[in-house]
Amino acid sequence: MMEALFLNHSSMLLKSGDEYLLADPWHEKPAFSSWMPSFPMATHPVYIASLDKVSILVSHPHQDHFDTDVIKLFNPDVPIISRFPWAGVEGRPFIKCNPSVDVGRFKIKSYACGDSDAAYTVESDGSLVLLANDNWNLSPEILAAVKADIGTKRVLYCSQVGSASGWPLNYRCYSEDGKKYLLAEKIKKMADTSLANAKYLGLEGYVAYAGYALPFVEGKHYHKQFDFALPEGALDFVPGDVWSAGEIRKAFIRPASVHKKAEEYYRLYGLVPEVSGEVAPGFVERLREFLKEFRSFGEKMGIKDKAFYIEIADMDYFKLMRFGIGSSKSTKNLYTTSAVMDKVLRGEMLFEALYTGYLGEWSRYPGDVHNQDITDAITAFSYVWMDKVKRKEAV
Repeated sequence: MMEALFLNHSSMLLKSGDEYLLADPWHEKPAFSSWMPSFPMATHPVYIASLDKVSILVSHPHQDHFDTDVIKLFNPDVPIISRFPWAGVEGRPFIKCNPSVDVGRFKIKSYACGDSDAAYTVESDGSLVLLANDNWNLSPEILAAVKADIGTKRVLYCSQVGSASGWPLNYRCYSEDGKKYLLAEKIKKMADTSLANAKYLGLEGYVAYAGYALPFVEGKHYHKQFDFALPEGALDFVPGDVWSAGEIRKAFIRPASVHKKAEEYYRLYGLVPEVSGEVAPGFVERLREFLKEFRSFGEKMGIKDKAFYIEIADMDYFKLMRFGIGSSKSTKNLYTTSAVMDKVLRGEMLFEALYTGYLGEWSRYPGDVHNQDITDAITAFSYVWMDKVKRKEAV
């Protein structure tokens, strides 16, 4: 029979016979320059890396799903399996899963969710595990395809329920009570959709995962905003528990205040992420070049009648950049520091750290209307920028 051990966040260890599949490992490497797992791995990765027959499945290359440091523990012949070639690691076998591949006893299928993420099903021994990763809002086409594969199989469905971006906590345009309300509504929508998906698949519930992260930002208390509580419709299946043939075996240890103790552990061992350092000469010139190229990139992506405002308070620098002709008010405002922004400009950190990683503060106009195209565009552009910086350094 196939078993699934919930390790933490989005990480599962699947076992069939004497073979293992480790999905989306994340140990102690900060994600987005600020996140740490609120549940440390239920089984230390040293034990998993010591297994004889193990493969690694990577849904997408975000750091909370793809801890490249922990992967170094595994023998060089242990393969990476993914839909996306850029999830490969130099010197390690890569197995492409597009749309499906058999790896030992595991039959793996991938379902594209946009350009850079995917949901995966893993089948073995009459059981099926659906790892939706960050895709709580699965399309009707994906749900129908998975349902067609279920038949009489025992199914475990894992769906993201938890905030995976800074909104609304790092937005200045909301009151503290407003932030709490919007965060609760955001998570409720994910939970309600995940439960509806489970019902469509003929399941009693789902596993709430991909939301067990603590963002540590100096001078802020974002990490204290996330209390562990299972949402409505979620199975009582948390890190340390094992799913086997449709039944859940509870862990020997039942954590009560895991978030608090995880924070104490990270501080005790010096693992809390910090973003600091000297700003290199030429910062303003680099920033102007970055913004100029981003504007061209954003216009090619179709952004118009909007504006982007950036403020570097410690350098008394601000810039308003328009896309087309539109409102005199800025659509998206970013407030950050030179130390943080310079790491982006020097290719040491992705721009996502300022949004998903809470290292910037934001506001938007109108405050009650989603207008994510600018942040999506600058996030995509930062990958282009980082590649340019690295190529320049290699010359």
